[in-house]
Amino acid sequence: MSKLAGLLLLPTFGLLTPALAFSCPWHNEDRCKERFEELVQYRVQAIESEFGDVFSDLRNDITVKFVSRKSPEYAQLRNEGDYDREHRTFLLPLRLLGARIPNPLSWAVYYWPFYQHRENREAFPVIETVDNLLWTAYLQEAAERRNLTWPHTDCDSMDIEKRLPCEMLMEGISEYVKDRHGNIFNANRLELIWPENLTEFREGLWRNGDESYRNVKHYGGILLVRPLIEEFGLARALQYIAQTPFVVEDDNLRLSAFRYQERARREIM
Repeated sequence: MSKLAGLLLLPTFGLLTPALAFSCPWHNEDRCKERFEELVQYRVQAIESEFGDVFSDLRNDITVKFVSRKSPEYAQLRNEGDYDREHRTFLLPLRLLGARIPNPLSWAVYYWPFYQHRENREAFPVIETVDNLLWTAYLQEAAERRNLTWPHTDCDSMDIEKRLPCEMLMEGISEYVKDRHGNIFNANRLELIWPENLTEFREGLWRNGDESYRNVKHYGGILLVRPLIEEFGLARALQYIAQTPFVVEDDNLRLSAFRYQERARREIM
């Protein structure tokens, strides 16, 4: 493992400064866990410094639990971890204790440098893992207040008409919180971004991973979510999205997207 962990931009100086990585020694597991919990709190501060009071009472209640492959909880982990809403606990694979984290750890209090610079993202992937869990926690808490889950159940559907709208919400949120300036694309080509005949669109796909599908999910998600966040702020927009699944009406994705946004404008207080 390299001693150098890429370059970290310090926002206060606007300079690229070498950032040393710190990997926790396995012989001191308790200290490793303490440092990881500190990392979570730094990322809470980073997110709220950038986006405002997102986590409210949640910020002090979250605990971190590491599980080994032998643990019955290990099977429920998604990717690099999961959020147990009932116990307000991050469930993380034990191997993450050995992940590289910034040294000094306090550099994790800056939000955008870990997304704006490829070197940082590659050097400290655990930062994105923690951020993903924090956003998931917020969305799950909001969805639960309407007896829903996050991600919405349609995201696991085999039916494109159900899965695609759900994935658009997730993609739009992810893009907003990980790309400071946003993608530059031709938003006027709505016939490609929000197809008006979803049945015809589905029949034209070679496979679910087809480029046209990815474009609708990605760019269509951005156009669906970003206006709501910019109009109402991140916290209120995400709460609405978590509590309001996006569904296709009349087989028309464009019409459905406009209706979804108009309902949000009427309902968000």
